Amino acid sequence: MGLIAHNQILGSLNFVLRKSNFFGEKNLSVLQEIAAQLAIAIQHIRLIKQIRLNNEELERKVLERTAQLQISNRELEAFSWSVAHDLRSPLLSITGFSTILLEEFCSNLDPEGLRLLVSIRKNAERMEMLIKELLDLARLNKSSLNYRSIHMREMVLSEFEEDFSDEDRKSFDLQISELPDVLADPVLIRLVWQNLISNAIKFSRTSKVKKIVIEGKVGLKKVVFSIQDFVVGFDPRQKDKIWGAFQRLHPNDDFPGTGIGLAIVKKIVERHNGEVWVESEIGKGATFFFWLPKK
Repeated sequence: MGLIAHNQILGSLNFVLRKSNFFGEKNLSVLQEIAAQLAIAIQHIRLIKQIRLNNEELERKVLERTAQLQISNRELEAFSWSVAHDLRSPLLSITGFSTILLEEFCSNLDPEGLRLLVSIRKNAERMEMLIKELLDLARLNKSSLNYRSIHMREMVLSEFEEDFSDEDRKSFDLQISELPDVLADPVLIRLVWQNLISNAIKFSRTSKVKKIVIEGKVGLKKVVFSIQDFVVGFDPRQKDKIWGAFQRLHPNDDFPGTGIGLAIVKKIVERHNGEVWVESEIGKGATFFFWLPKK
């Protein structure tokens, strides 16, 4: 008698009988039911064995990938140190020597020479800032979070104090609502506000409309914050692009920057198990949002 489950032949069940008339209709039905149950049991055992084999293979692959990831992280750390020491030192020398030339020998240079020297120093300083922000981005992957209670409104106001010049304070219309407090890493969250605020100031400084609005609200499981400017904006079809490193939507001559600040914002918020997004329209400004889990 065949052992069949789900149209698959798994084996056979043989009987040795002393009575020739044993296979009556009733007994045959019982034997068929026994064979069907045995077939199902055998199939289950085979499935369990296959699941165990698959789990063992999956665990082996996870261990291999984890080891590869650890090697990649060590290589990234080594690269970061190489960047810090091998690239920053000559850049500091270029900046220092060009500054000395500008301060002590500018009278010996014609206008074109002076322009080139200023350009050298400006680009060296930009490269130094780029390297610093790349290192900051790399460190975010390995630093542990130090959760503390944060008074968000105080943090935002102190960041504006640092980023605003006296002229900015007089000309900007700054509106900050009563922001809810959060439990998060204060060093990293300050870096989030630093990048978002400096962005809003940068894109608003040369405009007639100098207004920045910061708001926050508490949901059931999230605390949501937003910062809005009312000037340049960008094509909303490119809103996912801006979170990548080196991604810039405006010429550097118009709005200087490294293109890493928003990548740092995204990395920090996601490390807190939160999310970032942006809404924008060309010529009408942009609103950046991020939420953090309510703890």
